[in-house]
Amino acid sequence: MLLDMSSMGGGEPSIVSAQQIAAGWEEGLKKLQAIHHQVGNYLVDISGDEAEVFCYGIISQYYPNPTGQNVRTFVGTYNIHLTKLATDWKIDKFRFNLKYIDGNKDL
Repeated sequence: MLLDMSSMGGGEPSIVSAQQIAAGWEEGLKKLQAIHHQVGNYLVDISGDEAEVFCYGIISQYYPNPTGQNVRTFVGTYNIHLTKLATDWKIDKFRFNLKYIDGNKDL
């Protein structure tokens, strides 16, 4: 899958497996005490065996620390492309478009 988190400083878009994404997120997020991830207002455009999905997202992360600035919030949108293989839809492109970060950016 093509993963693009470049708007958040996550490096250049790259081809990665679902297992690599899950392992990276598990490692990067394990120190956090709480995470809230909410998406909505899905717009879906299906054309044959392909689909484009757009939605809004907000991610709030909580990690108590000596600064007292314990929360970081990301707000943005997602562009997701899916391809139908037999009877299953598979994500083959996933992009987060950061609008802004609020709170402790160093969390």
